[in-house]
Amino acid sequence: MSKTLLKFICLAAGGALLAVVAGQVNIREVMTRSLQIGWGMAVILGLYFMAFLADTFSWQMTIPCIPLNKLWLYRVWKVQLVGEALNNVIPAAGLGGEPVKAMLLKRRYAIGYSEGITSLILIQAIILTSLLFFISVGFVLALYSDKISSRSEAIAVAGLLVIGLGVAAVVLLPHAKLSSRIGGLAARMGIGERLEVALRHVGDIEKRLVDFYSSRRRRFLGALIMAIAPWILGVLEIYYASLFLGRPLSFAEAWIIESSVQMMRAAVPFIPGGLGVQEGVFVALLTAITGSPVLGGAIAMVRRFREIVWLAGGGVAGLTFFFARRAPQRN
Repeated sequence: MSKTLLKFICLAAGGALLAVVAGQVNIREVMTRSLQIGWGMAVILGLYFMAFLADTFSWQMTIPCIPLNKLWLYRVWKVQLVGEALNNVIPAAGLGGEPVKAMLLKRRYAIGYSEGITSLILIQAIILTSLLFFISVGFVLALYSDKISSRSEAIAVAGLLVIGLGVAAVVLLPHAKLSSRIGGLAARMGIGERLEVALRHVGDIEKRLVDFYSSRRRRFLGALIMAIAPWILGVLEIYYASLFLGRPLSFAEAWIIESSVQMMRAAVPFIPGGLGVQEGVFVALLTAITGSPVLGGAIAMVRRFREIVWLAGGGVAGLTFFFARRAPQRN
């Protein structure tokens, strides 16, 4: 199956889901309700800016070769902006922008591919770990809510298991040194030099990962703490959006909704931006909690608007990289 066809299928699937959700609500009422947020949209955008900044600082901590200062935070922030914009539009399990991030770090800031790729693997492990914690708290809150069905709880358990396996794979596999073992086996069997060279590069990344986990624990812990912050700020987005839209949710209800949204987006990573899936979760849970599918649609629309704003920001940042003449040296 060609990449173009896969992209089309994923986009079509998301569009079909969105159409199903749209058929369950009155679109005109949703649009009217979403516009009631008014100046509160500035608050939502401000919260997302803080979340993005925390996410960027978390990634910066996983690049040991650069200092933790404002200049490098700004540089990494620009790279992050471009990469995340691509992650939201390319159906590649949220990883479509990661190669671009590694390329920009190399070309613009002289950070080697091994260092860049290692940091990207590290930050994915940290994000998965923080997401597991965040969803676990949401699951506990849902257990004590009389508005969440047992079916939703079963889905949450399945999601926790999948994310837990992902965390285990990313964190524990480097310690197994599989590339070294496979490389040795390939050399003994005479399979080929190219495979052996490729596995040596993978082995180098494995060593860097193990070194970070074992000898840079303060940075790892700091990155993990900062990675949790964006999820909580996402809860605050929903909390304040519901407040500005005239039907305040409790902080616990907002946490349940946000954790469910993130779990379902993680479950269907090949649909760009969780199109249709995110809207479906908002409508379903807001209907269960408040009895208003229109409110769910309105909050989903507010969330999409702020994503569009950041996609535009990623495009602008990408243009600045394109027209820049030369890469600054590390300092």
